[in-house]
Amino acid sequence: MSAELISWLAVLAAFSLYGLLSGVELGVALLRVEPRLAPAKMSRRVFTPRWEITNVLLLVGCTGIFAVSPEAADQVVRDAWPLLLAGLMALVVRAGLLAYLFVRKSAPGELLLNYLFVAVSLVVPLSLGAAGIYTVTGSLFWQTGVGWTLFGSLLVGMLALGWSFVYYVGGGKAPQGVVVLSRLLNMTLAGVLAIVLLGVLNGGASHLFNLSYAYLAVIAAGIVLAQSMFMASGKEWRMWWCLAPIVLLAPFLLGLANYPYLIFPDVML
Repeated sequence: MSAELISWLAVLAAFSLYGLLSGVELGVALLRVEPRLAPAKMSRRVFTPRWEITNVLLLVGCTGIFAVSPEAADQVVRDAWPLLLAGLMALVVRAGLLAYLFVRKSAPGELLLNYLFVAVSLVVPLSLGAAGIYTVTGSLFWQTGVGWTLFGSLLVGMLALGWSFVYYVGGGKAPQGVVVLSRLLNMTLAGVLAIVLLGVLNGGASHLFNLSYAYLAVIAAGIVLAQSMFMASGKEWRMWWCLAPIVLLAPFLLGLANYPYLIFPDVML
């Protein structure tokens, strides 16, 4: 195993963990908006500034990219700087809001700052994920159909992960609205990803893009299967434990789909 491969795997691991924890942070923010979404004791326990330690993973991932491939990192910064700037600004605002709400011991409820907390908690992973899409496809996400598909799956995926966390925290006592919304988001995510099957069936000019399509289609099938199993067992709130490993594996699978030579140096496309 080469040093380059180990370095890339470390970078992907950092971003994978950050993506998962971003979904948890979004779920915590959603608990702040509506205190009836989960037990009060659990809501207070998960709302803590300690979540900001996840930014260390983000720093490790970004530093790793600059260390492993400074040319690629420089190009991403040069071409996708608006996305990175939006993510950085949202990150600063989120950290400030978290500290303010925690120190003031602000109660959950329909407070404007809590809605803003939800918004910036979503903007941070979306902006950084959009920059990641540029890294994978070589184009800003709004310039290609593949980019829109990836960004759409990212948006719905983050919402599904956040609401599934809320559903998981509430367990069998979660309000019916949370149950319905979580189920709808998970199925929507599977539907969005299933669209990529058209890319596999219709072919295209890029084998790499077709591999990306196939990777997303496999994840869609996995979500549908897990959703069906949990619904049949009456423990659908455990869907969180299905989405968590999907988020953790997604960067690895997407990286392998687009740059298989990092794992299999002799592969030819």
